[in-house]
Amino acid sequence: MGLSAHFLGDTSAVARIAKPTVAPRLVPLMEAGLVARCTITDLEAGVSARNEQDCRRTRMARSPWPQVTIDQTVLDRAFEVQGELAGQGLHRAVKIGDLIIAAAAERAGLVVLHYDRDFDRIAEVTRQRVDWVATPGTAD
Repeated sequence: MGLSAHFLGDTSAVARIAKPTVAPRLVPLMEAGLVARCTITDLEAGVSARNEQDCRRTRMARSPWPQVTIDQTVLDRAFEVQGELAGQGLHRAVKIGDLIIAAAAERAGLVVLHYDRDFDRIAEVTRQRVDWVATPGTAD
């Protein structure tokens, strides 16, 4: 894919950047250009904006990050994984956005950097690499 990134940063990780258990890990990765984004994570970040000015500021801050493309193959993979999760009765336990983010990372060869158990559930099916930005329970 030609990305310099190593991680696709999920909103669950990036939104916790001010947490003392997250910042020491996440900030150096971001400064090194190793954290990518996708349209879903951009949309999630936009939902968190307090107003139009904050939304613009958030978009500007994220714009230099490498971008992972979400195309039909990514959506097809998310659909496939959802079906596999349904076979285990877990299809309702994982958010649709997380399925798409995981599929985008998998297709781009990136590790999902997260703070959300959904990605562990997805990885049980896909066997892709996912990584907690901080130990679970330390950045709530």
